[in-house]
Amino acid sequence: RPDWVILAVCWNDINEKSGVRVTPDGWLATGGGREGGGPMVSWLQSPEGYTLRNAVKRSRLLYAVSQGYRGLRESRSPDDHSRFRDDILEGRSTPRVDRGWARMEGSLMELARLAREEGFRVLVATFPMPLALDRDYPRSSYPARVLQLSAAAGLPSLDLTPDFRSVYRGHDSLFIPYDGDHPNARGHDKAAEAIARVLLASGALPAGR
Repeated sequence: RPDWVILAVCWNDINEKSGVRVTPDGWLATGGGREGGGPMVSWLQSPEGYTLRNAVKRSRLLYAVSQGYRGLRESRSPDDHSRFRDDILEGRSTPRVDRGWARMEGSLMELARLAREEGFRVLVATFPMPLALDRDYPRSSYPARVLQLSAAAGLPSLDLTPDFRSVYRGHDSLFIPYDGDHPNARGHDKAAEAIARVLLASGALPAGR
C-alpha cells in the first residue's frame, strides 16, 4: 500500500476519457465515439502511425507548417477540442463541461473513500493551462473548480500555477513544444519541487532529500 498518492490533474482530464485505453504494446488508443473508428484512425494508433506522428513532431519545419494550418483552420472553424478548452477558460457552463465536472467530482470522492479505507494520504496537484500563463482568464473554471471539489472531498490540493508562472518564459520553457497541454522535463521538475515542499512540510520526506 502506498503512503501517499499524488494525483496530477491537467485541464483536459475534465474531458470524457472512457474511450481511452492502452494497447497491449503500450500505445495510447481511443475506442468508440467520434474518434474511435475508421481505418485511418486505426493506422495512426498503430506503432507505424505513432512513428510517423512523432517524426512530424520532431521536425520543426513540418511542425510549424502543421501548426500554421491548424491555427488557420481553427480561426475559421474551431475544432471540438478548442471549443471545449475555450468553454473552460471562459467559465462557461455547457452540458459537456457540466458532465466533465460531475465525473471529476465522482472520481475525487471515490479516491477519498479509498484513501480512508486503505490508509494512504492524497495530494491533488493541478498543472496550469499554458494559455492561462500567457494571459489572465478571470472567469476560468480551471483549476479553481478542481480545488473546490478536492476540498469538498476532504483532499488537500496544490495549485502549481504560481510555481510555473515564476519561471515561465513562453510555452517551450515549461511545456512540450508540440503539445498544447502537457509539461516538458523542466515543467515536471518544477512540479516535483513544489510537491516535495508539501511532502517535506507534512513530514513524509526527511529533510535534506
